[in-house]
Amino acid sequence: MNISIDDAVVNVPRRGTQEMRQRLKAETRLKNPEAAADLESQPWYVDPDGQWGGDDWLTIWFRWSYDGQCCTEAKYHVHIKDSAELLGMSCGPIQLHDDDGCVAFSFPLSASYAFGMLVGLDHVHEDAELVNSPDVPSDYYDLELEEVVR
Repeated sequence: MNISIDDAVVNVPRRGTQEMRQRLKAETRLKNPEAAADLESQPWYVDPDGQWGGDDWLTIWFRWSYDGQCCTEAKYHVHIKDSAELLGMSCGPIQLHDDDGCVAFSFPLSASYAFGMLVGLDHVHEDAELVNSPDVPSDYYDLELEEVVR
């Protein structure tokens, strides 16, 4: 089975945003419960009151394809103390997020490192073969490089 890593990005939270996210969650539930339920059911949603909702947890987003059939997604949370190791496995620039959102910056992981994580997390079978060449996620070239730090 051939696996293509389409996206593997580490999102680093903006410090102090957990309280803001908790407030927004409560306001949305009060003003529009249907929209809140829809939002909270999304696979990318990180509950600010949940186990991984604090400002000390990085979120890694993965998207991959099996034999050219798009797409499977997963997220994984890593404590900020492990950010140096992840940064060492990056394959590209740090991208700053200057908006008022909850992510301060993000960076892409190499396809081989992401593949290894997905195998280790039992999302991908260990007999699968990584087909990315070069060793970057296929969406890597879609980055807006004017916001790059490195």
